[in-house]
Amino acid sequence: MKRWLAPLSSLFAIGLLVALFACMPNQNPNSIVPPDSAGFMMGFWHGCIAWITFVLSLLGANINIYEVHNTGTGYNFGFLIGITLGITGLITLLGKIFSD
Repeated sequence: MKRWLAPLSSLFAIGLLVALFACMPNQNPNSIVPPDSAGFMMGFWHGCIAWITFVLSLLGANINIYEVHNTGTGYNFGFLIGITLGITGLITLLGKIFSD
């Protein structure tokens, strides 16, 4: 029984990775990107406030987390940095609140 456990778990992990990569979003080729598209700094800002916009979008507001009209790699990199700093700041803040 243990002889099959390692290959089976490896196969499961590979299948899970393939499934996750298959769900990755792709750019819509039909979308028209205006010249004033969101760049790195807007991506950074949208990443920093992602939790706030997520909660507002759940409450029914007509707000999206991610800017559709963006410059691509620059916006994505800024969003990634912003959301990382936002999560780190949120965890730090909650840690300080609940440690007292």
